[in-house]
Amino acid sequence: MAGLEEIAAITIETSEFNRRVLADTPEKWLPRTRETADHSLPYNVARALMDGDITIGSYAEQKIHDPAVIGLMDKIIVVEDPGLTALFPRHLANRLVVTLRSGETVVSEMITGPGSVETPMTDHDFERKFRRMAAPHIEASAQATVLDFVAGLEHQARFEDLFAAMAR
Repeated sequence: MAGLEEIAAITIETSEFNRRVLADTPEKWLPRTRETADHSLPYNVARALMDGDITIGSYAEQKIHDPAVIGLMDKIIVVEDPGLTALFPRHLANRLVVTLRSGETVVSEMITGPGSVETPMTDHDFERKFRRMAAPHIEASAQATVLDFVAGLEHQARFEDLFAAMAR
């Protein structure tokens, strides 16, 4: 896809529920807190387009107040698609339509995401997510200890080793 500066407009087509809960107030287009940003469909789409992923760092104060993310959110509209609403509550489906300045459109649709019944997360998915979330807080060897402990959780009788690893 072209660079972000080439984006003219972004339409998020979603269910009535997602529109009502995640794009319901002006604050969802100008979040001031982590909690609002975390529950803002426009913010999360803009941040994902800018960074390529959503992580815990996506909700850092400087990211939330970044003028570039606010500018990109200004190009977003959120509309209900009755077809996507019909999939709710089994699916929290979304379709993203990005219109470039050239007039070209790029469409991406996600009916079901990782961790759903249809696409359960693998052990590798869980490990990757854990390491990404834990990295700012505990060293890699402690992460490995935690993962090893949890992998055999049903055989564990004591949790002191787990707690000690998480405190490193």
